[in-house]
Amino acid sequence: MLTGFLENTDHANSFHTQQILQCEAKTWQETLYKFYFRTNRLYKQINYYGWRFAELHIFKLVLLIMVLISTLKVCGFNTILIILVTIGLTFFHLRKLINLLTLSATGLYILLSMCYQFEIVKQHIIEKNFFIKNSSHIDSNMSLIPNDTAKWFGLESTPNIDRFIGLYILLTIRLTFDAIERYRQKHRRLLLSVRFNVHLVENRFPILFQPFALKTINDDNTYEFDIVNYQQADQGIYDFLKYLANFIFYRFGLE
Repeated sequence: MLTGFLENTDHANSFHTQQILQCEAKTWQETLYKFYFRTNRLYKQINYYGWRFAELHIFKLVLLIMVLISTLKVCGFNTILIILVTIGLTFFHLRKLINLLTLSATGLYILLSMCYQFEIVKQHIIEKNFFIKNSSHIDSNMSLIPNDTAKWFGLESTPNIDRFIGLYILLTIRLTFDAIERYRQKHRRLLLSVRFNVHLVENRFPILFQPFALKTINDDNTYEFDIVNYQQADQGIYDFLKYLANFIFYRFGLE
């Protein structure tokens, strides 16, 4: 966490930049440069914390959308989504598998729904209504419900196909963004491990939140934080708070 923040503000380390920011701008070029630097630094910070927030909560949003779809549209297909949500909430280490199965099932359902709108599909042939007939006794409490297998599964002919499959398209977009976010964060951490010349500790618990902690491995198989270690935490309150924030973020990820 702190490493990423330092990376976003690494341009402020140069003496020339610090001198311009601290001194009053005398020319319009210096004013423009100060405005550009501050805007760029703010953009990098927002970008960094935005990706971190997405890494924490995008999978929760995917599961929430799956539950909303199953609630707003009750059909046989959405039973698959409920089962996947239950597994995803119970076993976080199956996140990639849940995303893959959900994306495959949702894509297949969208394809079937679009094909069902073709003129070659005869609604009166697919829908077959079976009622209780020629029975000597019919219970008054019995409901005569038509047996429409296609509609029970979730397929029906509609003039507004965009509204019919809109939520499933939204779910597909969220799943795609989740895959992009995981790939982007993994690639970024690998680049940082090379840049700081330290070992990137892999989390042996493949859970929802993969903690970001750069550590230096010592000869005796012990490790310490590369940016702020335990010895530096004793130097002052500021260093202690940095170490505490980094360590809590790492432990929060493991938990």
